[in-house]
Amino acid sequence: MNLFDRIKILCEEKDVSISRLEQETGLANGSIRKWSNAIPSGDRLAKVADYFNVTTDYLLGRDISATVAAHRTDGYGDGLPPEAQEELKNYIDYLKVKYKKKDNK
Repeated sequence: MNLFDRIKILCEEKDVSISRLEQETGLANGSIRKWSNAIPSGDRLAKVADYFNVTTDYLLGRDISATVAAHRTDGYGDGLPPEAQEELKNYIDYLKVKYKKKDNK
C-alpha cells in the first residue's frame, strides 16, 4: 500500500473527498493523486497527517500498527470540527496518563 492508498482510506473513513482534503489543507487541486508515484515535501505531508490526526510515519507506511490504532476514535469525534477532535484526543491522552499514574501507586 502506498501513500496515496493510505490517504484514500482515511478519506473514506472520514467521508471526505480527495478534492475537499486538498482544499482544506491548502494543497493544489490534483496534487495528492500524484503522490501515488512520488513523495511530497515534508510540510505538505505534515498538513495531511495533521488533518487526519495521524503521524507522517503512518502515511508513509513506516509505523502501521501503532498509528492505525491511535488514529481511530471509535466514532467519538465523528462530526466534530478538527479543533474539537484535537481537544478530545488531548483529553483521552490526559486520562491515560492520569490513570497510569494511579495504577503505579
